[in-house]
Amino acid sequence: MRTLLHSMSRRILQLVTCPGNCRKSRNFGITARRTCAGGLLSLIGIVVLGCIAFALRAHSEGVQDRRNELSAAPAPMPKRSAPNDMLVSPDRRLGRFDIDLGLLAGGDKSSVQKNYMMMNILSSAISTKSITASKRCRINLHTSSYPLIEAYMRMLEASAPRDQVRRICLGMFRQILSTIENDDTAITKAIDDLRTRDTWTRGSSATPRLRSWSAISDAVRRVYDEDSTVHALLSVRSAHYATVSVAQFRQWMENVRRSGRIRLLTDDPVLAAEGDFERGINAWHEMPTPKKSIDVIEVNDFGPVDVRVAVLVAIKPAPDGKIRNDVVEKYCRNVRNTKVDPADKTFPRCRFESVFYQEDWIQFYYLAEDGPDESLRRLVADIARDPDVLALAAMKRDGGRTGYPYLVFFGH
Repeated sequence: MRTLLHSMSRRILQLVTCPGNCRKSRNFGITARRTCAGGLLSLIGIVVLGCIAFALRAHSEGVQDRRNELSAAPAPMPKRSAPNDMLVSPDRRLGRFDIDLGLLAGGDKSSVQKNYMMMNILSSAISTKSITASKRCRINLHTSSYPLIEAYMRMLEASAPRDQVRRICLGMFRQILSTIENDDTAITKAIDDLRTRDTWTRGSSATPRLRSWSAISDAVRRVYDEDSTVHALLSVRSAHYATVSVAQFRQWMENVRRSGRIRLLTDDPVLAAEGDFERGINAWHEMPTPKKSIDVIEVNDFGPVDVRVAVLVAIKPAPDGKIRNDVVEKYCRNVRNTKVDPADKTFPRCRFESVFYQEDWIQFYYLAEDGPDESLRRLVADIARDPDVLALAAMKRDGGRTGYPYLVFFGH
C-alpha cells in the first residue's frame, strides 16, 4: 500500500507540472491542449484511486488507533479494601476519595519514577500537616492506586457531628493542597521520611519479619520485565529520594497546577454533595504487567533475612478486594485458617501483596526456623507442582501468556 501511494504521488506531481508535449508547446495549440486534457483525465483517475487507497489505509489505521485507545483507556477502579477500614471503626470513617493530577499512567522510566516520587512526597507532606492542622480529623494520602492518590478521612472523636467534621476535614485538605509547595519544612520532612522509611524497612534496625517481607517484595519486583512501568515504580528506593530537592518538588507541583488537570474524584454521594467532586469518572488505568521468562529467582544480594524459600503466584484482584480461594485454605498456616494446623511447619506461612491494584500476589514462604534449606526447597517445589496451584496461576494471563508459579530462594 505504501509503495502504491508513493508511485501515485510521483505521477500526480509529473502531471501537475505538465511534462512532455504540454511543456514543449508554449502557444497552447490543439495538440498541447489534447495532451494536457488527457493528462488531466489521468490525473483525475489517479486522484480517485489515491483517495480510495488512502481511505482504505486510513480505515485500517483508524481501527488500529481505536484499539490502541481502548487498550490505554481509563478503566473502572477495582474494589479497594482500605487497610484503614480494618483499623478505623465505622462510626469514625468520613469517606475516601481520589486525587487525579492528570499524570500519565506510563512513559519512560525516568518520568515514571519522578512522578511517583513527587506524588509520594505530596502525599506524605499533606498527611503529616493534617496532624497539626485539625484536632477533629485526620486525612491519610497514599499512592497505591497510581497514577491516582487515594485520600482517606477519619474522625478523632466518635461523638462529634459527622457532617460538620467532614466539612472541616475537607476544608483543611483543600487549604493544604493549595499551598503545600510553599512549605519548605513540610516538603523537607516528607523527603527525609520517605528516604528513612525505605532504608529502615530494609536495614538492620528493622524487625526480622519486616526484613523478610521486604525481601519477598523485592523478589516480586524482580519477576517483572525491567522495561515495564511496574518494574520502574517498584524500583524506587531511598537513594532516589536523596536526589530530590525542595526546589525540584516546587517546580513539579507548579507544572501540575499549570496543566489545569487537578480534580477530585469520588463515587460517594455524601462527599460529592460537599462540592468540587466529580462522580462516575474513570481516571485509573490498567497497565501491562509483563514478566520475565524465568521459573526460579535467587535473591542473594538483599542481606541476611530469615525467609529461606517462597512460591509466588500472581492473581487478578478479587471483585470485593479480598483474597479467598481453595489454595489459600489448603496451604496457608495462620491462626485464621482452621483447615491447617498452625503448629505443622510443613505448611507455609502466607502473605498477600497488591501491586497498584493491577494484580495481587499470593506469597507462600518458609522461614529458617521451619527447617533446613534442603527440605524447605522440596516443600516449595511440591507446592509449585500442585495442580491446584498451577490452575490458580494459569487464571492470570499477561499478553496472552499463561501465568505460572515462581520459586524464590534467598541467600544469606
